[in-house]
Amino acid sequence: MARTYIPIEIQRLVRAAAQNRCGYCLSPQHLVMARLEIEHIIPISQGGSNDESNLWLACPICNRHKSDKTTAVDSETTVLALHLSDDPDAIEVRSYWVQAGWHPPED
Repeated sequence: MARTYIPIEIQRLVRAAAQNRCGYCLSPQHLVMARLEIEHIIPISQGGSNDESNLWLACPICNRHKSDKTTAVDSETTVLALHLSDDPDAIEVRSYWVQAGWHPPED
């Protein structure tokens, strides 16, 4: 499916609202080795829109694991669905960030 165009100003608003970090794992842009992605909470294919209220910022790892999922029963289900606790590459990298005092965010 072709990527839909999201106006630059909307992208800026989404990035500002998310404090320029992944909305799922909280990884900040300056530590992620790829551009954080604007993703659709409810995918376009499921009737979602490009409205700011349906957009979120996600790192590529979380965005790939989220895919077209739109619901979770609780935070533990979200952790499982997005593989926040079992993606070995992400866990290793974040462990270094924790040791350096860079993660998780203090706010």
